[in-house]
Amino acid sequence: MKLIPSRLPRAECGNVLIMTLVFFGIVALTTAGYLSLAKSRALIRARSTAWNTAIPVLEAGIEEGFTHLQDDSNALTANGWTAGTLGGQPVVTKSRTFPDGSYFSVVLYTALKNSPLIYASGFVPAPFSQGYIARTVRVVVTNQATFANAIQAKSTLTFSRSSVVDSFDSSNTNGSTGGLYDPAKRSANGNVVTDSQAKPAVILGDSAHIYGQLDTGPGGTVTTSGTATVGDLVWGASHTGIESGYANDDANIAFSDVVLPSIFSATTSFLVPMSGTVNGTNYTYVLAGNSYGLTTLALSGAQAVFVNGNAVLSVSGNIDLSWRSYIYIAPGASLQLYGGTGIRVGGSSYIYIAPGARLQLYGGGASTTLSGAGVINGTGNAANFSYYGLTNNTTLSYSAASALIGTVYAPEASFTFSGTGGMYGAAVVQSYTSSGASPFHYDQALSGSAGHTVHFSYTEL
Repeated sequence: MKLIPSRLPRAECGNVLIMTLVFFGIVALTTAGYLSLAKSRALIRARSTAWNTAIPVLEAGIEEGFTHLQDDSNALTANGWTAGTLGGQPVVTKSRTFPDGSYFSVVLYTALKNSPLIYASGFVPAPFSQGYIARTVRVVVTNQATFANAIQAKSTLTFSRSSVVDSFDSSNTNGSTGGLYDPAKRSANGNVVTDSQAKPAVILGDSAHIYGQLDTGPGGTVTTSGTATVGDLVWGASHTGIESGYANDDANIAFSDVVLPSIFSATTSFLVPMSGTVNGTNYTYVLAGNSYGLTTLALSGAQAVFVNGNAVLSVSGNIDLSWRSYIYIAPGASLQLYGGTGIRVGGSSYIYIAPGARLQLYGGGASTTLSGAGVINGTGNAANFSYYGLTNNTTLSYSAASALIGTVYAPEASFTFSGTGGMYGAAVVQSYTSSGASPFHYDQALSGSAGHTVHFSYTEL
């Protein structure tokens, strides 16, 4: 049987071909669109992952910057940091690359100022070998008030008559003799800082001299009169006014309140100190290595307190040492004294800290007055006497004949200093007034605990 092929009209054959081409074209376009969409979504997901990954990378740079400010403030080019300039300001930079190819770059701007900046950038490889994705943040660091400077204050500073601020280093034989201040070895690191933005924020009159840097809050000004100076030792000896580069207005400091230690909570039971005889001498109170509590501490005549251990004394009311009374801390002993309503040491009375002993004195009252013979720090070391003013302590004055060797941390107190013996140590206060010929010798050894802390603001650029 012979088959005869069917024949379609040419027009119908053309239609079939066109429909076939259109169908496959639609399939091809749909497939291409789907593949493009899938690739785009994959790219977006990959870029989003890289974008988010850049944050922990740059945060590693921030941590590196914080660590450097805390541990290497005296050696800014240590541990792989490189010095340079940015906008005329000194900077130090560092970068670190991780195994996955990501890296951070961090810049410390104005690292030696009171409000340094950290610029940290995180770089993460972009998907499909398209370079890097980068994110950058700026961190404004605020200093915690510490003993990194001679005097730090919230408010105004006034220096009159022949007040002098300079520095020495009790931990270095090149900066002291036997750990004590030596005028021949003094230096110009007696830096003075205030957060005040007042005009003026600092007043220097008569023949007052600050041998060191002076810093105010933004916009704060400094006035000088007479032969007052701010600068290095050479400048102060032959010029008046402020030496170039020794006054700034970028102070930015956080002042933490003093909190009474938890051992003095309301639920704590204290021993009541008793009188006693030590080496044939009768004492009003004898304190051993325990915690003690009194409502008031009032001594007169030749009454005295003898401390022969690591004692803690809390006084909820007034502390009043007058005439020839005193507190004696035996060698090797220590005393923590907490004052409630107010502290007054006057007449010929004094607090004596024997060699090897240590005293922490907490003032919780509105006013603390240390006069008479004052606080006699027999150790000669400022770290062995610390005065802490609680939030209610708004007035602090020292006008004793003996030098004040120690530290003062009373951020709510107006500190008036007129002791003729001067001060050897450091102070953090609300305001400071030197009303006499009172030298202030900053002990640079106290700066060991100083550094920039967690007070900061974080902005992505």
